[in-house]
Amino acid sequence: ISDRLFAFWLRSCFERKSNVLARNIAEQSLGFREEAEEAMRHFSGLLKKGSHEKLIELFASFKGEMVEIDQKAHRLPHFSEVRLYNGKKGEFTIVGNKEGGTWVSSFFEHEITEEDVAEFLKQCGQVNRPIHQKVLIPVGGISENARLLAKKEKLWTWDLGSVNTLLDLFGHGAVL
Repeated sequence: ISDRLFAFWLRSCFERKSNVLARNIAEQSLGFREEAEEAMRHFSGLLKKGSHEKLIELFASFKGEMVEIDQKAHRLPHFSEVRLYNGKKGEFTIVGNKEGGTWVSSFFEHEITEEDVAEFLKQCGQVNRPIHQKVLIPVGGISENARLLAKKEKLWTWDLGSVNTLLDLFGHGAVL
């Protein structure tokens, strides 16, 4: 269910209503309050995490699932190790190692230009292992020329909507 509020209502209200004969109203009310407070604590904890922390957790939670992004099906690998590197202009590079290769991705909070794509490709050239996938995550947007260069270089580009969908699917909360 893509609507989080509706999913919460189904779990917390509808399911409880169907079990109304099992417990009295006071117990149900107390249980609902505890669940709502726990959900608020969880959400508050997600808000405190930085975008790069959420993305590291996201990459670490991949276990070989199939997802559809931009109308294409992709298999997300199971990484044995996920590391974060800080970039020069505020971007973060995430390197995920798996058996036989590496995924390299960069997370940009500003709009990506052609120079950013060229710098990312230069960084990828410095990786000692075979690279299976290169991913750009431009949450601040991407210029048209940069998008064309990324497509030419066969880079996988995740827009903000795709990233937030993946974060929701894996239970890590949206980036923005």
